[in-house]
Amino acid sequence: MGRKTYEFGYGFGLKSGQPAYPHMVHYIFSKSLSFENKHEKVHVLTDYETEKIRELKETSKTHIYLCGGGIFAGWLLEQKFIDVLKVKLNPLLLGDGIRLFGNSKQGYKLNLTETQSYDHGLVFNTYDILYN
Repeated sequence: MGRKTYEFGYGFGLKSGQPAYPHMVHYIFSKSLSFENKHEKVHVLTDYETEKIRELKETSKTHIYLCGGGIFAGWLLEQKFIDVLKVKLNPLLLGDGIRLFGNSKQGYKLNLTETQSYDHGLVFNTYDILYN
């Protein structure tokens, strides 16, 4: 996740340097974020490092989850690092927001692999990204 996504959690009780999701290791991409007391599951990376991300993908024993960060998501898409896209559709129109993939202009076909529907119209669609 990026700094803004991480710091958004402060408004909901997240303490600086602590994991937002206690069961996950966190990699926060930020040039300005630093912590006085950092949990062992929280790592700050100052750059979009292709080799580090490739290493994480190759050594991770679980799926990697991107939380927030349209600009970072766009960069990951352009590097072809995203394997599966899960889109959460809420039956709510806000009228404004952050682009899903930042300023990326890349276009790829998606293959719908799963749809999960929940109460009140919430839907999760899962897609494989078909890179050229």
